[in-house]
Amino acid sequence: MIDAHVHVWGEELLGVPWLQGAAEAPIRQPVGLDSWAAEAGRYPDGEVGNAILVTADETRPGQSLLLARAAA
Repeated sequence: MIDAHVHVWGEELLGVPWLQGAAEAPIRQPVGLDSWAAEAGRYPDGEVGNAILVTADETRPGQSLLLARAAA
């Protein structure tokens, strides 16, 4: 199984406009691939084996940060 929409971001992206609403408050925290792996691991038999990362910050620097995190 592939998780088709995974955002990862650090403290530096908590100010992006789409994260500022009251409805987004529960997710306004750093999210790393380790967080995703822990959630994906809850599925039986390791069903979730891959993910498609989606940028939280559509600027070139934001995309560069995402690519660096993915490479790490």
